[in-house]
Amino acid sequence: MIKKMIVLCVLLSALALSACGGGATPQPAAVVATPGSTVIVESTATIDPCAPQYERVLAQRVHNHMREFDDASTLAASLTADKLPSAIAELQKIRRASQDEPVPSCLGKLKNLQVAHMNMVIDTLLGMLNGAKPEVLQTGISNARKLHDGYTVELANVLGLTVVAPVAQTPASGAVTVSNAGVSPVNTRATPDLNGAIVTAFAVNEIAVVLGKSADGKWVQVDVAAQPGTKAWVFLEAVTLTGSLDAVPVVTP
Repeated sequence: MIKKMIVLCVLLSALALSACGGGATPQPAAVVATPGSTVIVESTATIDPCAPQYERVLAQRVHNHMREFDDASTLAASLTADKLPSAIAELQKIRRASQDEPVPSCLGKLKNLQVAHMNMVIDTLLGMLNGAKPEVLQTGISNARKLHDGYTVELANVLGLTVVAPVAQTPASGAVTVSNAGVSPVNTRATPDLNGAIVTAFAVNEIAVVLGKSADGKWVQVDVAAQPGTKAWVFLEAVTLTGSLDAVPVVTP
């Protein structure tokens, strides 16, 4: 009975103190009664969202929007003008979700770079739709690449990773190649299918020698620069082809 009275008194005192206007703001507290002893009041620690274990989880949430945007922008770049409006609307939807994603101050730079990249891509696509001059479009593409590169570096810093630039390939004279002249990386896949497993990303400005083509001519097989000896498939409409596929052999997955 005495122990119950002690606990009640402590609780009432805590409530009375929390109702007072003066003094420091009280921290959330837990009341712990140990057998045969007095009541102990322990302060509950406040979670720091910028602590490494939480920062990385929140960064992944931010990056999920970027991955979705990269896939959608790659698809948009391969569409005809009459299909661009719906693709742009989808990109705007992803951008809004990114803008609405709450982040702590330590991820502010990452989010700002992400949204700036998305804005640049959308503005450039709108420019294409509205007949902007080629030099204006080229500037938009270049700026979008720089923002994406900046985002990638910042994400690596947050995750504690090292950014490794893709190994540059020097194609032999006359070789058939593909390059990524777009504003975002292009997924390479294990099979010539949009549902195929993703092997890696074909980076912006990366060049690869074509090793083979699919039976329908819509995909080409290349070496993965970041993984020597590994081959992957690239959707031809998402990259720029240099040379002719006429003499390139058909490869069966």
